[in-house]
Amino acid sequence: MMITSRLQMTVVIFTAFLMMTSLIHAQDRATMAIIDFEGLGISQQEAQLLTNRLRTLLVQTDNYNIIERGQMEQIFQEQNFQLSSCTSQECAVEIGQILGAQQIMTGSIGKIGETFTVDLRIIDVATSEILRTASYDIRGEIDLMLTEGMVEVARRISGESRLGAGPRYGTLNVYSEPSGARVFIDNRERGSTPFAATDLPAGEEYNVRLMLDGYQPITRTIKIREGDNPALNVSLQASYGELRILSQPAGARVYIDDRELGATPVAVSELAAGEEHTVRLALDGYREVTRTLTIQEGENPALNMTLEPMWNWVTIQSRPRKAVVLIDNEPIGKTPIEEIRYRVGLHSIELNKSGYRPYREQFEVKSQDPTLLNIRLRSKSRGTAFLLSMFIPGSGHFFRGKPLAGLFFMGASAAAGYLAFDAQMQMEDLYQEYQTRLDKYNSTTDINRLYQLEEEVWRAFDEVRSYQETRDTFLGVLGGVYSLNLITVVF
Repeated sequence: MMITSRLQMTVVIFTAFLMMTSLIHAQDRATMAIIDFEGLGISQQEAQLLTNRLRTLLVQTDNYNIIERGQMEQIFQEQNFQLSSCTSQECAVEIGQILGAQQIMTGSIGKIGETFTVDLRIIDVATSEILRTASYDIRGEIDLMLTEGMVEVARRISGESRLGAGPRYGTLNVYSEPSGARVFIDNRERGSTPFAATDLPAGEEYNVRLMLDGYQPITRTIKIREGDNPALNVSLQASYGELRILSQPAGARVYIDDRELGATPVAVSELAAGEEHTVRLALDGYREVTRTLTIQEGENPALNMTLEPMWNWVTIQSRPRKAVVLIDNEPIGKTPIEEIRYRVGLHSIELNKSGYRPYREQFEVKSQDPTLLNIRLRSKSRGTAFLLSMFIPGSGHFFRGKPLAGLFFMGASAAAGYLAFDAQMQMEDLYQEYQTRLDKYNSTTDINRLYQLEEEVWRAFDEVRSYQETRDTFLGVLGGVYSLNLITVVF
């Protein structure tokens, strides 16, 4: 019984000691009010959320007596105080006095690009002095600012390194095929594949570069998050050299190791480094050119090759002779043309002679034997020319290569036809006038007026007869021109 009483007494004394210690410690802690941080580049709601997280973290440190946000709002309401209009240091001190706080914290949370930045200051309410400032930057999403950024800010304010303690490093495993590649992390060589980096602080991006002789270097950007264990597995590609190939003239077909790769100018970027390659250029009408070369890793040489044209003789004959010859649209004279030099390859030829159909064709100049062209021209059809001239005088002459005769008959027939038509129109107008005067003559009863009307009727009749004769004359001319047009187009 006595032992139980002593045990109870001991518990009471220990509990009282803990309460006294806690009370003394609480009296040593400063009372702090935290005003919602100003949001710059983020919403005020997001800034308020981050401020609340900082309040919670500072409460966990047990270094400050933090006034709860709800308590602050109640006091502001009772004092009829508008917090939104308070931005200066003097106003912050006034808020601290209203809240009965010894210290007050103000600041801002902003975002520039992908980086969040926190700037804050702690002010002594009694003296208006700034006791401490802190700033922190973190790159990433806003959730990273919430989970890691505000923890770091609370650490810097309270000095509690264990605040929010947990895994702060990630492990990066690097593999390559083939293995043995040198691993560089942020330009510092760390080892060779397979490799594991276990000392990379979480929340950061790292530039990982793999290099192996004979293979192309590979660079990747990896972000390590807290507790992550990512793996980077890459297949290295064999190293190649690049070759730029030019030719004079351009357009030559390019063969490398008997594989066609396009036409000059061309850049080939998949040539195995350190090996010998054969480059061959081919172009119609030119002699092939071959070169052998070896490209080292990282080299970018240019190969400029001149092709030598091949030539041979061409002879052109025609029946009938004296036809105008054009080769590749360039006039070279009249047939016969004996032994003119042309490049080996395809060319176009055209022969023209009055009264004959144009001849157009392609021919090939070969490298072995001279080329002989014997061309027979086909005369234009007289029947077709006759039919053309029947419908349009002079057109048959144009068809048969007689442009001057065509112009004459076309112009003469058009002029005669126009003058005959004009005389007809004049005659019809005068005939109407003749009929009008004749009607007046037949209807008059005045003897004196009758003689006058008779003279006017005969005068109108003579004018009609004059234009009728003119029309008949031009019609005769038109008929003659038309007939002569048909006769001359055949003979």
